[in-house]
Amino acid sequence: MKYIYPTLFILVLSFGLVMSLMSFKNIDLNGDLKDIGLLSNNYFSEFDKQFNEKNVMREKAIGLISLINYVVFNQGKKELVIGQDNWLFSSEEFNQSKDGYGILFDNLESISMVNDVLEKKGIHLLLVPVPSKARVYKNKLLNKKPNVIHEDLFNQLLINSIKEDICIINTFETMQAMSFESFFKSDTHWTSNSTKKIAKEIVKQVKNKHPELLHKSNDHYELEYQRTVDVVGDLSVFLPVPDSISSQWVEQTDVYVTYNTSGSLDLFSNNQTVNEVALVGTSYSANEIFNFKQFLKYYFKNDILDYSLVGQGPFKPMVNFIQDLDQHQDIKIVLWEIPERYLIQAFDSESKYFETYINNETNLEKDYAYFIQ
Repeated sequence: MKYIYPTLFILVLSFGLVMSLMSFKNIDLNGDLKDIGLLSNNYFSEFDKQFNEKNVMREKAIGLISLINYVVFNQGKKELVIGQDNWLFSSEEFNQSKDGYGILFDNLESISMVNDVLEKKGIHLLLVPVPSKARVYKNKLLNKKPNVIHEDLFNQLLINSIKEDICIINTFETMQAMSFESFFKSDTHWTSNSTKKIAKEIVKQVKNKHPELLHKSNDHYELEYQRTVDVVGDLSVFLPVPDSISSQWVEQTDVYVTYNTSGSLDLFSNNQTVNEVALVGTSYSANEIFNFKQFLKYYFKNDILDYSLVGQGPFKPMVNFIQDLDQHQDIKIVLWEIPERYLIQAFDSESKYFETYINNETNLEKDYAYFIQ
């Protein structure tokens, strides 16, 4: 068995090499290349362009290697971990990061600094951690298990939140109780089933602990179905196999929009809808197919100020929000969605910004105190 993979790899590599050599015959050395000249930089650019265009079997060879890797060894690219029943997981949820706990405690300190900033403005911070898919679906893992630090991330976040008196939603319990409806099979993100239940849980917790923060209005909100879309998971790109196999990871989800159907939208009404809740987060919040903002809007009965961004991590959107803080005097609650795995990724520039902001605020307060003496 141990010789199967090397043998198959050599055969496929040889196949790709033969196809590549055959492609040389199709390159037109007497056409554009002849006019460019051998010593010109453009010669090699044109040669490479023609080689790739003619080498039609190159991608097929690569795809064949991926197919063998998947079918025989149940493996994908290094970014991917394949679990039971072909559930896909990100390797980020398994690996040990360099100086993991050091980075974790730095990020927890950043969260504490953000809480201090918002608290001085009379704003309540509520953390919405997104648990790792590997933690929620432990029973779908095979041989590879998450590094111990991944199991400890939520506990450390919870300890820090209790110490700093920051509200936090236990999303793990909510999502784990949903069986296999909380994450997409081939994607790192949560489903609309998760966001709906979590949005409802957030409003319930605010109502129990800080009922005075809830928007008091007669506004009526309705949730309306818009369309159904296919979801091609972001993890499936790390498993380049034929469509006949990859089609099993194409899922569907419904997209909704929440409308304010009350009289406050009347042009002749004196009532105006005020944003009192801000959402700061990552693609888990920003991508409309997860409906998180729409469900929050529906259950809060209030418009949501959205500061979520795709591909920037959880701290950059918070920097943007704090930079615009003086523009949003009506905000009472900030929901900060933070995927757990980001807690062990370094965000040095953002941390420096929070520290500088607090120091500047402190200096301004000292200057003001000295001035009024």
